[in-house]
Amino acid sequence: MKFSNTVMYRLPRVSVRLFPDEDAKTELRALIRQHLSEELRKLRVSVDERIKASEDAIAKRLETAQADAGATAPASAKTKKK
Repeated sequence: MKFSNTVMYRLPRVSVRLFPDEDAKTELRALIRQHLSEELRKLRVSVDERIKASEDAIAKRLETAQADAGATAPASAKTKKK
């Protein structure tokens, strides 16, 4: 069945560029790089601080364990009873 009253329209193809100006695109990339670099620097500082805190806690526990081991050391051979 044919529709005689139907009209077909052909739409032109339109190419839309999000950043028509290359300078704006370059500027946006620079801003993104700058922001990511700053966030990465903050993350590195945070990780370094957490590592340092962990190392300090481990060192403290080791010192405590060594002090406890020294206090409960077995008697030497001279003080043993026969």
